[in-house]
Amino acid sequence: MTVTGTAPEQVASAVAQINNLMSEASGPGAGDVSETVECPPGIVGRIIGRGGETIRGLQQASGAHIVVNQVQSRCRPLLSRDD
Repeated sequence: MTVTGTAPEQVASAVAQINNLMSEASGPGAGDVSETVECPPGIVGRIIGRGGETIRGLQQASGAHIVVNQVQSRCRPLLSRDD
């Protein structure tokens, strides 16, 4: 998963929202700023959402771009921003 934005705050916001989704599920482009977030394979669908609705909402709310690499054994969101 790659998250790209025009400011570090955008990327941080997207990372926080992704981490929040991952914690809820487990409980009862490249740019100047990037971050990779690992998540269990079973959580990828929750992050993407039906028809991509959740991931689009994360991108819109954070202003960052998110790409999910589903080829690896674990979801590795790469979060980044462009200047």
